[in-house]
Amino acid sequence: MRPIPYSPTPGADGCTVLDRSDPRYELPFVHESAGPIVVAAGSRSTELEFATDADGRGLGYSSGVLSDVASPLALDEPIRIGAGGATLPAFELAVLPADEPEFTTSPAGFIVVGQPFEIRWAPKSADYVWVQLEARGPNGGSVSCRVEATRGKIILSSDRIAAVATDPALPVELHVGAERRREARVGDFAVALMHTVTAPPVLLPVL
Repeated sequence: MRPIPYSPTPGADGCTVLDRSDPRYELPFVHESAGPIVVAAGSRSTELEFATDADGRGLGYSSGVLSDVASPLALDEPIRIGAGGATLPAFELAVLPADEPEFTTSPAGFIVVGQPFEIRWAPKSADYVWVQLEARGPNGGSVSCRVEATRGKIILSSDRIAAVATDPALPVELHVGAERRREARVGDFAVALMHTVTAPPVLLPVL
């Protein structure tokens, strides 16, 4: 329920290319209230409140931190949300936590323009794995991919690499994450609950 970057329809490989020069890169996001939301995982919980501006327009939900954040979530203990109801009717939804993916890349440690780039991951507790390659800077771009975790790998084509690695002086940052996701229909609305974890980012030189 927060603003998200503009994202065109993914290609057949599950990937999209984002260009920072595109004026649609960030669009306003319309917030709808589901009333107060309680997030709980075992004995840990937090409550999120919906905020509005002086004219009563929705600004979205506050962020919250589960109590006892020092210890990791148990992978067999679901995360639950309960919404009191407002524009969106009241609902409850639960999802199991995702586990951080263990991944390897080829070629190891760098990107070669004109060649495909392969990312592999070990099977973990996740529904989806997402991958993002991003070149920072005013002329940088990024390619984001989201595929079923059971695939175990994704191969970014040389065209995908060329769309990101436009300047050899700009290293490319690789992000890999795992996601658990549950969706439901609530009245006229579709709602989704996601838990994501990310591996530490890796900075890749461009050759």
